[in-house]
Amino acid sequence: MTELALKAVASEKPATFRAVLAVTEFRALWSAELFSQLGDQFARVAIAVLVFQRTSSAALTGLTYALTYLPSMVGGLTLSWIGDRYPRRDVIFAVDLLRAALVALMALPGMPLPVLGVLLAVMTALSGPFKAAQLALLADVLTGDHYVVGLSIRQITIQSAQIAGFLGGGLLAQSLSPTMLRTYGPSLPLS
Repeated sequence: MTELALKAVASEKPATFRAVLAVTEFRALWSAELFSQLGDQFARVAIAVLVFQRTSSAALTGLTYALTYLPSMVGGLTLSWIGDRYPRRDVIFAVDLLRAALVALMALPGMPLPVLGVLLAVMTALSGPFKAAQLALLADVLTGDHYVVGLSIRQITIQSAQIAGFLGGGLLAQSLSPTMLRTYGPSLPLS
């Protein structure tokens, strides 16, 4: 590096969480990620609770929850090209709008479990193009150390949303005991 380049690097302020969160476009991306992760996790837990409510099978409930991660992986492998082929902001917006519509369909009362499973699988598979577009856009919005800190904030958000989803699911399961689920069955608001 030349002396001028070294001085320019030395004069830059170190990236902090505050500095990264001060970037308006990053905050918008981060908010979208936060709500997307919270929604995904809540949908996973709600479907697992619904499966237990309707089947009383702990094994089927656990399998249902575990299988919610497979479409996410498959969607990442097969659909992430969409995030590169089309304008990134448009992909993020369209995918989240489509995922919201799928969740609205899942919330319809009396929806059969197989249909709920397919809707959940499609919803989680669509996270592939969302994440591809988001990460590519993040590299345009933040550079250098700010990008690294932005990735850290994103990872903290994902892990916190998972913990919040487990906590919310635990509270939901605690408030709806297995005996209550078997006794009242489909009359509960979950179905």
